[in-house]
Order: sequence, then C-alpha cells, then structure tokens
Amino acid sequence: MGASLKTVDAVVEADGTVRLRQPMRLSGPASAVVTILVRDDEPNEATRQAIEEPITDLPRFESVDALFEELET
Repeated sequence: MGASLKTVDAVVEADGTVRLRQPMRLSGPASAVVTILVRDDEPNEATRQAIEEPITDLPRFESVDALFEELET
C-alpha cells in the first residue's frame, strides 16, 4: 500500500506546536510534512539581511525620470 498526501489547514505556534484548524480522525499516529507560509508582511531571513546591508555604494537618482534615463542608456 502506497502513501497518499492530504492537505490540511493548520497553525504552527511560536513554540512549534502544530494545531489543526479542523478536527481530523486518524487510525493511529501519522507522519506529516509541514510547509510554513510566510506572509508578505513578514520578511524572510534573506530579506532581513539585505535590509541590514550598507547601501553607500548604490547609485542615487534625483527622480524616477532620472532613473529611467539611466536604464535606457
């Protein structure tokens, strides 16, 4: 007998506890794979690191038009 996947909505608490949003009956313990959905308003680690990087060597533009002029050349 092969394995099958079933998607269920759940919340992973800060302490790692997984709480299913709907009741579910199982015949016994079951393995699970948990995928964490990172909301757009919660930056991931790579974004946090990029925010912290110094930006002194990046070009500055006085206006959006000046930026587009640079991009077109």
